[in-house]
Amino acid sequence: YGLLIFTKCGVLAKKLLTRGRIEKEYHVKVDPAQQLTSLERKKGMTYLPVPTRDLSRLLRGRSRLFGDKTPLLPIKAKWIPSPPIGSKDATSKEEDEILQLMIREGRKHQIRRVCREWLGHHVVDLKRSRIGPVNLDMPEGTWRPLRKDEVEIILKT
Repeated sequence: YGLLIFTKCGVLAKKLLTRGRIEKEYHVKVDPAQQLTSLERKKGMTYLPVPTRDLSRLLRGRSRLFGDKTPLLPIKAKWIPSPPIGSKDATSKEEDEILQLMIREGRKHQIRRVCREWLGHHVVDLKRSRIGPVNLDMPEGTWRPLRKDEVEIILKT
């Protein structure tokens, strides 16, 4: 869940979807992965990495996900503290791990696969908080039109 942009403008849509153009920010709640899924076994994976907080492989880029031919672009990533228990954003246990990722491409299940295959973590919750200049700055379930400055920034990239 999180931020979605709907448009009938083909030029704007192409800018948003073209690999390497617009940065998308996600907040990812993860837990250590326990075992391979049946789908991962069918694909030929034999193990998951030991859960790690080392983000160097994401930051460096040029690595491939299992079975992919094209390497990923670098991913900006950092661990952030989970909201304190009792705060309005606290929907989780105190020990939850929250990862902030900024990606410039959007392959199918890219974030989930990166977390499992490279970090050894299972994605519990995934929220898109920003697409380019557009931030998720409104209550859940509401909408607003893009501002003129947001559209101009997207079209210039």
